[in-house]
Amino acid sequence: MHKSSIVLPQGKARYWPIVGLCAALLIPIASTADDSSVEMTASDDSFSFSPNEVVAHVGQLETIQLRSIGGVHGVASKELGIDTTLIRPNQPVAVSFTPKEPGQYIVHCALVCGIGHKGMAFTVQVEP
Repeated sequence: MHKSSIVLPQGKARYWPIVGLCAALLIPIASTADDSSVEMTASDDSFSFSPNEVVAHVGQLETIQLRSIGGVHGVASKELGIDTTLIRPNQPVAVSFTPKEPGQYIVHCALVCGIGHKGMAFTVQVEP
């Protein structure tokens, strides 16, 4: 791994606050260990979500990054606190929720999207 450092000419102490600010901006802000994010794709070819199962944990903020590779779809789950959210091609969208109870939740496509719409769903397995 390549290390780099910043060397300032002597007598230029007034630059240190600027260097500190620049260094702080370069350090990535890490999410807490309690946050989780999953990328998911909705397809009108197979009328499915991929992956079709997500594991979540009670009390932990979960985020699903959704994108459509064809057709307009939607997700909603009153039990999980996911408001109706449309998923359009080329317009990725994120839904976040914090599960309150363990269990298995089925999230169906919330927008009639074609002949296979009725079976289009994914499972959220919420663990303690």
